[in-house]
Amino acid sequence: MKVPILTYHSVLPLKKGESQRGSISLDLFKQHMFWLKSKGYSTITLNQISEGLQHLPKEIKRPFILTFDDGYQSVLDHALPVLKELNFQSIIFIVTDYVGKNSYFFERQGGPPYLHASWEELNEASTQGFSIGAHTHTHADLTRTESDIAQVEIKKSKDLIINHLGNCDHFAYPYGCVNGEVKSWVEEIGFKTAVTTASGMNTNIASLHLLNRFTIGSKTTLRRLKRKLGHWF
Repeated sequence: MKVPILTYHSVLPLKKGESQRGSISLDLFKQHMFWLKSKGYSTITLNQISEGLQHLPKEIKRPFILTFDDGYQSVLDHALPVLKELNFQSIIFIVTDYVGKNSYFFERQGGPPYLHASWEELNEASTQGFSIGAHTHTHADLTRTESDIAQVEIKKSKDLIINHLGNCDHFAYPYGCVNGEVKSWVEEIGFKTAVTTASGMNTNIASLHLLNRFTIGSKTTLRRLKRKLGHWF
């Protein structure tokens, strides 16, 4: 069975022709989600991946996993209502030092500051179909960070989420950057799974801590999404 994992960042109600680095328009996001629903796709969770695909309910014929990186408030404001309407689940990977604050992760590419959701908002979202995962404490490239600091980045993000929300079992590598050492730290600190930004389907999963994801952005038209998922029509 092939399982695609999609990753988005911010979702905003942009006007037609308007673009914003780091965001997908709400209209395009809706096109993606309603098309997936129409083709019989069902969301599954990373917990289900970790337990083994053979244990999925038989009625799930086209599983996929939906993820959002960084933890932007726009996802709760605009994506969450769409997902609730379609009965889709998702996971948000948050950068714990920026909870409730603005970040400038896309500034070098001409993007604006983005507001991150607060702990209170994340707690509410966790009751409405969102799981919360870790994306380090400061969005550090762990492959370029001293080992002791890198391990603190990983563990601190997990601990803060547990303290505020109760559990944290899944991790996303910032910028998709990972090597053998970083992967081993993530495993040792106790994450069940970890996701990269390596593009591709997940089949015959060899490592739960090197899961592939398709990155979805403002230029990912519905046609391009279809092709990523193998629908050439």
